[in-house]
Amino acid sequence: MIIITILAIDAFVIEPNIIEINELNISNARTEMKIGFISDFQRQNSNPVFVQRMVDIINGENLDILIIAGDFIDRSVDELPSLDPLAKIKTKYGAYGVLGNHDYNIYTLD
Repeated sequence: MIIITILAIDAFVIEPNIIEINELNISNARTEMKIGFISDFQRQNSNPVFVQRMVDIINGENLDILIIAGDFIDRSVDELPSLDPLAKIKTKYGAYGVLGNHDYNIYTLD
């Protein structure tokens, strides 16, 4: 029972609050670009502090492009206002995203 409790705390409290930054350099690239990628932050979307912290980190990286691979929301369109800080993302060439299965299911199941 203790192991299950520890795993649940990790899965639902610790891990969703982690923002990880990895860097990959491609040696044969003709042009140097800094590209960011975020996805699956639906568990923390109802927490505008988390979303703002993520935006602050992204803006601090001075990205050329940001790719957002969906799962903005988890269960309800009522979560959308918590995503307002995303409008403050600053990149040189823009931010581009697609809906994930959580996002898509919200609109098709209502």
